[in-house]
Amino acid sequence: MINRGIYLLLIIVFTTGLLGYTGEVVKEFDTPGTCPTGLTWDGKHLWLADRKTDKLYCINPRNGKTIRELDSPAYWPMGLAWDGEALWNADVNARKVFRVDPKSGTILKVVDAPDGSPRGLAWDGQYLWCADNRADKIIQFSPDDGTTIIEFRAPAKEPRGVCFDGQYLWVSDRLADEIHMVDPGTGSVLVIANAPGPFTRGLAYDGKYLWAVDYQNDKLYKMKIRDDRHFLRSDERHA
Repeated sequence: MINRGIYLLLIIVFTTGLLGYTGEVVKEFDTPGTCPTGLTWDGKHLWLADRKTDKLYCINPRNGKTIRELDSPAYWPMGLAWDGEALWNADVNARKVFRVDPKSGTILKVVDAPDGSPRGLAWDGQYLWCADNRADKIIQFSPDDGTTIIEFRAPAKEPRGVCFDGQYLWVSDRLADEIHMVDPGTGSVLVIANAPGPFTRGLAYDGKYLWAVDYQNDKLYKMKIRDDRHFLRSDERHA
């Protein structure tokens, strides 16, 4: 376990001639269900889990329309991740993480969740990451047997969504109404963005934009995280 201070950097972002910022919403859609939870990107489409319908939805990112749907592997689907070939779905009631065929919905593998309340799920190219809101931890674990690799305290008290952008983790928090960019090696927070809605859950990264789904207003948001901009750092604080 890594015990380190978390440095929270509030970022003011400026673009040439215009004010821009991390977390700026550029597009939004209604979700296909009323209890959206997990979210991931498969290289072409978004996948969304819904707790009430027990479905996994494949969604067109251009218009928000559902392309197809699968039954979830268990009855309380939460976090979603994509490993390049298949989906991973964390189920908070079963406390399991399922690898799922994206075409048929067949369960390909099952591992124990690394803690008791798995919510968000992400893939970093080798390992899975889980945001556990009961333990207030962000946990990297093996997809082979569920063994924890590293863990650190979440940046706030109610972590719900997590995704990986190739370098950093992004973690949403339901109570703080913030999205945190986190160094996966230390747990240090580098950027804080306002969440787009009142109950942000799943997060996904499509190679350029960050996507977030909100459990309360049933919206799917596309947000800026990087563009041609300059950063000014202010109000640094230690938590």
